[in-house]
Amino acid sequence: MRQSYPPRVSDLKQRQLTANSSENAVTGGAISPDGKYLTFADLQGIHIKALETSETKTVPQPEALKGIQANWQITPTWASNGTIFIANAKPHGARPSIWAVPVTGGPPHMLRDDALAWTVSRDGSWVAFGANLGRLYYRELWLMRPDGAETRKVYDVDENSAIGGAEWSPDGQRLAYVKWHQPVGEKFEWHFESRDLNGGVPVTFASDFDLTDITDWSWVPDGRIIYTVPDYGDTRENTCNFWQTRMNLRTGEPLERPKRLTNWSGFCIDSPSVTADGKKLAFRRSIVQSSVYLADLQANGSRISMPRRLTLNEGRDFPAAWTADSRAVVFVSNRNGRWELFRQSLDKDTAELIAKASEDEAERTEAGEFNPTIPRMNPDGTWILYTIWSRSGGSSPSIELMRVRIAGGAPELVLAATPRSLHSFRCGRSPATLCAIAERTQDRKQLIFTALDPLQGRGRELARFDTNPTPDAEYAWDLAPDGTRIAILKRSEATIHFLSLSGQASQQIVVKRWSGLQSVDWAADGNSLFVSSVTEGGSALLRLDLKGNGQLLWTYKGTVEPGISAFIGGPLAPWAVPSPYGRHLAICGWSLNANIWLMEDF
Repeated sequence: MRQSYPPRVSDLKQRQLTANSSENAVTGGAISPDGKYLTFADLQGIHIKALETSETKTVPQPEALKGIQANWQITPTWASNGTIFIANAKPHGARPSIWAVPVTGGPPHMLRDDALAWTVSRDGSWVAFGANLGRLYYRELWLMRPDGAETRKVYDVDENSAIGGAEWSPDGQRLAYVKWHQPVGEKFEWHFESRDLNGGVPVTFASDFDLTDITDWSWVPDGRIIYTVPDYGDTRENTCNFWQTRMNLRTGEPLERPKRLTNWSGFCIDSPSVTADGKKLAFRRSIVQSSVYLADLQANGSRISMPRRLTLNEGRDFPAAWTADSRAVVFVSNRNGRWELFRQSLDKDTAELIAKASEDEAERTEAGEFNPTIPRMNPDGTWILYTIWSRSGGSSPSIELMRVRIAGGAPELVLAATPRSLHSFRCGRSPATLCAIAERTQDRKQLIFTALDPLQGRGRELARFDTNPTPDAEYAWDLAPDGTRIAILKRSEATIHFLSLSGQASQQIVVKRWSGLQSVDWAADGNSLFVSSVTEGGSALLRLDLKGNGQLLWTYKGTVEPGISAFIGGPLAPWAVPSPYGRHLAICGWSLNANIWLMEDF
């Protein structure tokens, strides 16, 4: 039989299927087996679109999810002969739940809570899902019928491993999955494996030695596994491309080494879904950007002027600090294809380069922040502290905390740490002298705060805070301007804890009328906080007094969920950096553009 090969990259045909704005980005989608319908989700709910006529109907939102940001994700294959499809509701920071959605447009029915559906078999009869959230991710792979019946566990891993997603083989006889492995304190590894449902040992067909990362993937009817891989060499463009490996369906062995299928630039891709004949592949195409905005505090901080955009470039800009005179903002940007530190005056449209930070693509610390971890100014405003990833000599990556003078010059090393231990760092403001670094213990059950001297490195331990070790628990914190206490919150909750660094008892407040908190930053006077909160249609920036009363400053439309994977990636919620004099705010504002596209003849 003559072997068929995919067309050249230049022959690939693309067509846009949805046209949502950044205020209502698509959070997931899947094409029907016959290619006639597309189901997709956004902040307004789940929709079913007839591709020939563009007629679209909206699925009623379940009562249990009304008034919250559900962030629906849809599994790539429809179930029960195309009469229903399976969707995950993923409120940010909360455990996801699995729902069955009738194609007729009736209300969704919840099948299982605290679980994540990954895939439906090609004949529509079985759903594979993850359960038992562990230290790394889900530790168990389960099957159930599309109505939730006949649930059974088929595979589990130890506490140092996790399953990152699953997909059925075209004939339904094998399940492929991503296996993560990281013993405490050791290197992180991942492997693509598959196993026969009737028994047998797992077969590894790709690993981190073949490709650096996998965003999403599909096992298409002709036997190829097609997956998306970020291009870390294209920092500015946030680029991903499709790769492929042809598989032996009987043994699960690869028939070839991974090959690149596309050569796109300027966006990332996920949520691949394929028609039953294998001729059409739908996928989500997304671009994440961020900018620095400026606003003036008014009425004793109870409101702000209309924010204006300070950085006028594309890419990602993160506000970090202010110069000591409050006349310029310090920020980090990938506008030139690498991470660089800049300073920009309030009355200027252009920025001055301070230092190059890193050539590497943005990776995330445990805080969910991009690399470099958001830089901070030392208390007297003479040094900027930031981090870079180091991969020298083929060894395991490490994070290096660097310092560079605000006036520029050669960066200098302060200390090195392991990527999974470093959380983030903060500094007080003069006349205070304290900086602090937060690191997670190896079992992820505590955050340890340690004094940090920009010139001498680590100092004494300051405090410890108990944390939940699972990926759904993430924390944001800030050091008070006078260096006497730490404000810390578990993201997506409404409680803020205050850790005293002077021997006083810890305290806490519960924020009134607002929930889903994502960030916390002290005001310049140390008497209030700036926090962000998730809303049904986006997020809000608040000023919060120390009794828990919040004052709305700014609302931002658009999802806070950056990708399709639960618990992976920091939230797209604004945060504010106040000027030393307390008159201005530098605000990080996000933009996610995401729509479903169709690729043919691949």
